Amino acid sequence: MTSWVDWALLIQVALKMPDWTFDFYGPGWRSPSGCPANLRWRGVIDREAVPQMLQGYAVGLIPFQDDQGRMQFVERPMKFYEYVASGLGVASTDWGALRQGMGDYACYGNGADGFAQAVRNAALQGERRSRSDVEAFAREHSWQSRAQQMFERLAALKNP
Repeated sequence: MTSWVDWALLIQVALKMPDWTFDFYGPGWRSPSGCPANLRWRGVIDREAVPQMLQGYAVGLIPFQDDQGRMQFVERPMKFYEYVASGLGVASTDWGALRQGMGDYACYGNGADGFAQAVRNAALQGERRSRSDVEAFAREHSWQSRAQQMFERLAALKNP
């Protein structure tokens, strides 16, 4: 887990939402002090298992903190695409370029109360998102289209 993840925020939100369970996957996590039982680390899973694993959840979380001002460059973390393509609602903190990049596909909130509300809103968002919307998103954000957008941005930087 990177320094971008706001563990203090997650602990506060888990304490505010004891009827929810917050599972995290990935390498390098140690349970922070004061970690409530409903905030759980599940460890590393194979990339191929991610789509199936996500089917068991309602909300994908992007609980980033503004780590040394880097959020100004982060528009859409890779997990954002996985979450939306899996039909999940997305709850994110609102730093830097995240709102600009993810737009209406995510619900935003900073601080424990704001992020907890974003989680609740994202659960509703995911329930309301139609299968056809998810499929259209997946087509629009294929690796080929993402790579093309990156090449276009790089070209624009090179030739202003």
